[in-house]
Formats: sequence, C-alpha cells, structure tokens
Amino acid sequence: MSHVTDLKLKVRDLDALEETLAERFPHLELRKNQKTHAWWGTFVGDSVPPPGRDPKKFGTCAHAIGRRGFAPKNGPGGEWEIGLVPALDGDGFDLLADSYGGAGRTITQDIPALKREYACTVATTRAKAKLTRKGWRVERQDLPGNKIRLKLRKR
Repeated sequence: MSHVTDLKLKVRDLDALEETLAERFPHLELRKNQKTHAWWGTFVGDSVPPPGRDPKKFGTCAHAIGRRGFAPKNGPGGEWEIGLVPALDGDGFDLLADSYGGAGRTITQDIPALKREYACTVATTRAKAKLTRKGWRVERQDLPGNKIRLKLRKR
C-alpha cells in the first residue's frame, strides 16, 4: 500500500521551519540535505498520486522531517518521514508523505499544527526584521480553537 499525499504546506524558509520544529515540536527534527525519505517504499497504484508528481520519484527529497530518536525505515512497519521536495513551481519546497496506516498517521498527525506554527514563525520573523528597528515588538497570543494572534505594539 502507498498513499503519498501533498501535505499542502509550501516551505520557503528552512530556518523558520527548523525553528518551528525546535520550539513547538521537539519530537520532530529537520534532516537537512537528506536525499531520501522513508515511506511504504513502492508505489503500488492503489491511490491517486499528487498532481504533477511522478510515482517513480516517490521517496526522493531535498530534506526530510522525521521523529527525533527514531531511525527511518521503508515498508509496512515504518518509521516513515516527510519529504521536502522541490515545489513544482520552483518556489520553495512541498511536503510529501505516505499517509497510509499507522506509520503514515504517526508522521502526519502534527501537520495541521505545523502549518499554523510555521506560518506564525515566518510572520513573526518578518515583522521583527522590519519593525523592531522602528520601535515595535511582536507579541504572540494563543487563542481557543488552536488559533494564534500576533500583535504589534509600540515600545
């Protein structure tokens, strides 16, 4: 079985992704320059591949995200990873992962929170770079429903 899916997160800032993982997801790590990521290991045609993606290239990547302290392993027993593959439009990286079974659920369970936290890190970093020199600071506020509010305040 193989159910490789596009996780719908475009990563344009690897440093922000690494910071997000370190601060909010200590059980995950960015594995820079890792050229393959663990998944089922063979595309068997039992699912529709992400549009524009060649199943012959599944498992290849530019970087990977994996669970800290676990060795990646292809096949049904997993320990699978998320691959950061060059985006089809040439701008950044798309996240691809095999979502099949327990190994797929384990590695993809944090994706909704990762999307939110990565966006927050990027916005905070950009705001600080442009506005702290002008006397502004960025404050984070965690809201109910897993929402985040960023506030700019004059010092």
